[in-house]
Formats: sequence, structure tokens, C-alpha cells
Amino acid sequence: MKHMFCSLHSVKVAFVSLLTVSFSLTQVAVALAAYSDVYAGVWYGDAVNAFSESGYLDATQTRFRGEALANRAQFVKLVSELHGGILSIPPGVASFDDVSTGAWYYGYFEQAGKEGWVRGDGDCYGKQPCEARPFASINRAEAATLIVRAFGLAPTGDAPKFFDNAASQWYHSAIQTAADHCILQGDDSTGRVRPTGNMNRAEMVVMLHRVDQHLTYGTDCGEITVQDDEEEEEAKEQPAEGIVLADGTVELSLAAANPVGDTVPKGA
Repeated sequence: MKHMFCSLHSVKVAFVSLLTVSFSLTQVAVALAAYSDVYAGVWYGDAVNAFSESGYLDATQTRFRGEALANRAQFVKLVSELHGGILSIPPGVASFDDVSTGAWYYGYFEQAGKEGWVRGDGDCYGKQPCEARPFASINRAEAATLIVRAFGLAPTGDAPKFFDNAASQWYHSAIQTAADHCILQGDDSTGRVRPTGNMNRAEMVVMLHRVDQHLTYGTDCGEITVQDDEEEEEAKEQPAEGIVLADGTVELSLAAANPVGDTVPKGA
């Protein structure tokens, strides 16, 4: 009887332990669930999910807030994470006067300054005073410039020029280089990129997700014309047309048929 009681007690303990483990796993699953405001099919959903799975985004937050403006601290953090995170111990003395040693973004800015990604206002890094403005909004021109520096991107000249990216502007080359790598693709059907427009958090994550995918214009983005198999067969079956000349000979000419295809925006 005593042995049976011990066996029943052991089973009960094991069952309770199993329930505890199950409950814990359920809690983990909830913690890892997608942000409540990132709905299925939303245009930036894949980028957010990819960065969440990689641990680049704050998993303690329940909302992503895609429409909120991105700031420089958030952007510099994600650029650093794509390089493997903070790779060395930050110095004890801050390089930027407005980036406190106790701030959560301190290590990211120190790494970005050391690597030459962030140079501070007026290229002040290494001098005093020097500010990085971590909570200031970041626009497309600034983001493109930082990305080109941080990832060593080279221009290819493949992407078309944006109407509002004047050659005289300091950011012209960075904007076009970002377009060559599908990072900036412009507003739909306008040919404009709005270099001085501030980015929201959704745009920030999408841009940096494109960086992580190593895309190139003409292969991964841009409009291309393709012809499907059925249309190709129809073109092959076009009959030869001919006319009888005065001397009785027949002059043949293939029916003029322009290629038929669909315009497919890849990576849009």
C-alpha cells in the first residue's frame, strides 16, 4: 500500500511538472508572438518578422508603431545589429556630448563613431564639442549616407535617376547608390524619393532589411518585361505573309508582331 501511495504521488508530481513546463512554453510563445499592430499582409510585415526573429527589435514591446517617426538612435542600433551588435567595450568617456555613457544606445553610437558610420554634426567626431542628436528624426538622405558608409556599397549606375535627387546636393551619390541596391525604390509611380523627408519606423526596417538581403537593381527590383510560355508559342505560330510580285515570284515576310509581356515590378 505504501509503495502504491508513493507511485501515485510520483505520477502526481510528474503531471504537475508537465503542466508547469507546458504553461512556461505557452508564456514563451506569447512573448515571441508578432506585434499586435503588425497585421498579416501589411507591406512591412516580412521585414519586421525577420528582424524580430533575429533579435534586432525590442521583444518586450507589444506594439511596433510602424507609423511613428524613426530616430537616429533606433537607426544606428539596427545598423550595428546587422554588423553583429556591439563588438567591443565602449570607452569610459563619451565621444558625443549628447550621448550619455548610461544611455541604452551609448555602445551603438561609440561603435558607429569608431567605424566612421556616424561622424556627428559638421564631421565633429574626435573633436569637442560634438553632437550626434540621437533623438532627432532621420531622413532618407541621412539614412542612405549612413548605409552606404556602414556597408561599403558601391554605385553601379543601373537604377534610374530620381527627379528630386539633384546632382548638386550633398546626398546625390548616396541616394543613387542606395537605389542601385534596391534600398531606396521611390514613391510608387512618381519617380520621387523625397531625400529630406523623415522616415517612419516601418520604412526604416524595410530599408535595412533590403540591405541585409544584398539586392541589386535590375535583378531584385525595378520593372522588367517578361513573356510567358503561352505568349511565346503564339508568337512562333504567327503565319508568314507574302505577296506575289509582277514577275510571278513570291516575296515572304514574317508577320510583324511586337513581343507581348507583362510589366512586373520586382521588389516593389
